[in-house]
Amino acid sequence: MHKRLALLGVLALFAGMALFVRDTSAASQTANLSFSGSGGTHTWLTGEVVCDECLPDILHSGSGSWGIGGTVQLDGQATWNPAPASTAMDYTASNLRHGATLDLADTLTTQPGTVTINYSVPIEFGVFHAPGSGGSCGNPSDCASLGWAPNSGETTSTTITESDTIPCTMPLPGESPRDCTKSFEIPIFDGDLFSIIGAKITLPITETVTVTGSGIASVRVAAISGGPAISNNTLTFAGTSPSTVSDPIFISCSQPVGNDLLYSLTQNSYAADPMTWSGSVGLKIEATALGFDIPVVDTTLVTLSGFPLGPINMSAPDQTVDLGPVLKNNVPPVANPDGPHSGVEGTPVVFDGSGSSSVCGFPTLVWSFSDGGVAYGSMPQHTFKAPGIYSGLLTATDPDGNTSTATFSVTISNLAPVTNAGPDMSTAWGVPVSLNGSAVDPGTDEQPFLHYSWDFGDGTPSASGGPTVTHIYSSPGTYTATLTACDPENACNSDTAQVVVRKRDVAVGYLGAYSGVFDTAASFSASLVDEFGQNVSGRGVSFTAGLESEGSATTNSSGIATTSNVTQLMAGSYTATASFAGDAFYKPATPSSGTFVVAQKNTILTYTGPLKSLPSKNITLSAVLTDSSGKPLAGRSVVFQLGAQGPFTTTTNAAGVASVSFKLNQKSGNYPLTVTYTPAGTDLPKYFGTSLSSTFRIGS
Repeated sequence: MHKRLALLGVLALFAGMALFVRDTSAASQTANLSFSGSGGTHTWLTGEVVCDECLPDILHSGSGSWGIGGTVQLDGQATWNPAPASTAMDYTASNLRHGATLDLADTLTTQPGTVTINYSVPIEFGVFHAPGSGGSCGNPSDCASLGWAPNSGETTSTTITESDTIPCTMPLPGESPRDCTKSFEIPIFDGDLFSIIGAKITLPITETVTVTGSGIASVRVAAISGGPAISNNTLTFAGTSPSTVSDPIFISCSQPVGNDLLYSLTQNSYAADPMTWSGSVGLKIEATALGFDIPVVDTTLVTLSGFPLGPINMSAPDQTVDLGPVLKNNVPPVANPDGPHSGVEGTPVVFDGSGSSSVCGFPTLVWSFSDGGVAYGSMPQHTFKAPGIYSGLLTATDPDGNTSTATFSVTISNLAPVTNAGPDMSTAWGVPVSLNGSAVDPGTDEQPFLHYSWDFGDGTPSASGGPTVTHIYSSPGTYTATLTACDPENACNSDTAQVVVRKRDVAVGYLGAYSGVFDTAASFSASLVDEFGQNVSGRGVSFTAGLESEGSATTNSSGIATTSNVTQLMAGSYTATASFAGDAFYKPATPSSGTFVVAQKNTILTYTGPLKSLPSKNITLSAVLTDSSGKPLAGRSVVFQLGAQGPFTTTTNAAGVASVSFKLNQKSGNYPLTVTYTPAGTDLPKYFGTSLSSTFRIGS
């Protein structure tokens, strides 16, 4: 007999949720999920059975064998009815608060349910005929070999539907496979055949559904109204029932306080895979004829094992429970100022509060310092204005207003002032110079208490006081002025400035002479005044006229230098110049000049000879030639003329004496006598000529 069995069933069971808050500690909720699903229709078997003895041949006309028989097909479809799964959610209600993790544990327990097998039985039954000797048969091949076939017009065709519900709790993987078994009969016919045979036909079925279940999967969705999204979590309940899955949920501190946490199980799924049907299907025929019981035919048509019914995919509706309101955080933050801290005055000290913490994220940090300063954040900076040991207080505040504090200390070391002696200077000696220094203390609180001193570098006592002083350098030179600044702790620092003290500029002014006479003393004069209008005394001024030095003189207290010099310049116009060459205190002056006009010097002839003589006598005429200052002029030609005698030219000797001797040849009488000096050659620009006249007596 050909046999075939297929059964498809759908199993779905999930663990639900419910919320039950007893107090602020232990809490529990329960949710029930009802899983359901259906499989497809499968043909399990086709069969044929003939009871030869159930219809004596004598009751039917015709040759051959006659019997009661039937052709049966068995179809089945499995439906898993709502299968409950109870899920208990246990958690600590006090953990439903900012910054805490809700220690939620879901425990799923499967509950008893049922699988319904819906049977459909197409059947043809009635009188079967075999041409030969016949004989009862119980499967299609045997019946066919005996020649059995439905007798036309004496069989009935119908389809019988029936269902049976089998108690079955859907198993988790650790409980698989699970066998769910039950027996029942499907009634096929109960009545008279041809009004002479009473017949009751049933299909006895022993059924076993074997289920291998998957884990129950659910997508957990948690939401707090008005708050940020909470990531979904996929929960899988496996192992054996009860199955517990941990589902911790962190409660962000940005969630609104007082709003409830809604906890939902969605996309709930369960798969019965594989799901098989095993069992036996029989045919039972009870008949009577003419008041006589015919032996009962109770035969097993087929025994089947492991025919697949699955997979049956089941689902359960979403379930939502309220786990209660979100509470404020009650765990104070941790204030960690790190340390110890140290630094130097005037330089920012970096503080590190990154070790602070809060269950609500990093807290707000406020740093308060004993110098009155305040800073904010995890890595602030603060500058202390003076050395010392300072205290501080770090206050940490979380978003829910919880605070904690921690104290710390800061040691600030002293630094010397930063000193600046100012720019390099240049000045003339003897003039007050302002040295403009400065000093800045890194600790601004100490700035008003700095002490300053200057060393001018010229050997004079250093000055104390402020950073700006006035000093007079008495002589030219290059000096190093040093400014030293000290703070109240006597930490000092110095800086230098170079002071170049220069010579003074001077101006010389030519005051004269503007005219002179050859070989005659002339008075030369000049003034010497410095750049500040002060008379310069005790300095030598040199004079020149043309190329001739006219000597030098020292200035008096009025700055006037005067000298007298006998100029040897010939008559003419010359540039007379006064010059100052400079010295250790004064720069050379630009020469000053004027026009110096030299005149020829007057000459004087003085007659020293006789003024009378006898005629025809030898006489010597003489005269002395001097300049206007009485200086004898030697080597000059002097001409004598006496009346008609002459001229006689002679040359003066070293004493300036010119003389001539001759014999008188004129008669007695008074005769004019002249003596003349006429410059010639180099004497022309030096001297004026001169002459004298007298009367010479010849005779007694």
